[in-house]
Amino acid sequence: MLKRSPFRADESVIPPLYDALMKQLSEDHSEIRLSAFQVMVEIFDRSHSFRNIVVDSLQELLVLILETDPSRGLPPPKEAKKRLKALSISTIESWVKTYGDTYRSVTSCSLME
Repeated sequence: MLKRSPFRADESVIPPLYDALMKQLSEDHSEIRLSAFQVMVEIFDRSHSFRNIVVDSLQELLVLILETDPSRGLPPPKEAKKRLKALSISTIESWVKTYGDTYRSVTSCSLME
């Protein structure tokens, strides 16, 4: 039996958690970014408040995980960079299918493959 999400019990943890994950996603190492994004994906699916924050800054997130800004490419290592891009693309596609009707900016986000 799954326990109730801790994020519903105390939503005050959501903004600092988001800030900490975005800081990790800004690190100059793709393995760190990959780990932070994996955590972000899990929380995104469990917390409406977290989804709202992520959706409000979706373009910034895309820059950090998908190289949507050519001047800000993903850092090494190369293998982690490839895994991050693959996970990012599949996750964004999943978010579009699951949440696109509710969060219009998810549907309209631009993915560069």
